[in-house]
Amino acid sequence: MATGASPTFLNRAAAERWFDPKASRRSVFLLAGSDLIALRELKRKLIRNFGGEDPLGLSRTEVDAGDLSPGEMMDLLAELPLFASCRVIVVRSAEELADEKKFPGALATIEKLDELTLLILLMDGSAKELARLDLAQRCLAMKTAAYCYAPRDDREAETWVREFGARNGFKMDLDAAKSIVQLVGNDPVELAPEIEKVAFATDGKINVASVRENLVYHREHPVFDWAEAVMSGNPRALRLTAPATDYGKEGVAAIGALASRIQDLDRLERGENLGYFPRIAAEKSVRLWSAERRKNAREILLDLDLALKSTAQELHLARIEMATLKMMEA
Repeated sequence: MATGASPTFLNRAAAERWFDPKASRRSVFLLAGSDLIALRELKRKLIRNFGGEDPLGLSRTEVDAGDLSPGEMMDLLAELPLFASCRVIVVRSAEELADEKKFPGALATIEKLDELTLLILLMDGSAKELARLDLAQRCLAMKTAAYCYAPRDDREAETWVREFGARNGFKMDLDAAKSIVQLVGNDPVELAPEIEKVAFATDGKINVASVRENLVYHREHPVFDWAEAVMSGNPRALRLTAPATDYGKEGVAAIGALASRIQDLDRLERGENLGYFPRIAAEKSVRLWSAERRKNAREILLDLDLALKSTAQELHLARIEMATLKMMEA
């Protein structure tokens, strides 16, 4: 007997059409993929649609499945909100719920959720791997599972930039999207805030000139040279500290630039999508930065941030230079 095609994950556009829990009275939605911005936006849309006219009537909880015991997870799914008319539960690492040995009865409990509960499952893994899970198959059959891929090349990234702009009501020239991708790369996590930065400065009207004015200077600022020197262990990092931070005045920007580079190493090791240039930079320095060294650097940056907020500005450069030395010696 012939059988129909197996249900598949919805892409971003299809999810926009189908994801309306109030209209369909569906309670469980699955979000996965490498486009973290798309996943964030879909999650927000689900919660907004579910809350409807009374967002204050929502009880909201977000947890990581790996942090909860089986009993705690079952209690979370079963408990009713005391002071809200309905509830939203977001579960990260939700692929772990498919493990019946670790979470016995989880699937059966999820099946019984009523229309007063919105359960959003954020899963890690490839679409092929996740599609094998019973929990995912339920969502696939109900058309409540979306898998959003990040752009794989510059052409796809340009399309992503234009679509992101359109969803947010920005007016964007075609050449502006290309310029943004050339400057920033293909990673949605980096693209989204840069687009919003230009849009904020131009009242939502983005062209090549506004991209150059608002992005080029900041991305070519010497703070990035300083961060690169620290990551590569280049002794010139100490000499770059003064110009990179405008003699201590832009210490917070320096902390942010270096923290971002360290985070790129974590993302590279997890196999997450990085833009072309961030990926190349991370691949060059990942062998120099063990997990322990990254942890120590984060602690140094945190101490530096606190010091800059509590000391006179004329002392900032010295503090940054000391922190730079510590990270180079680690």
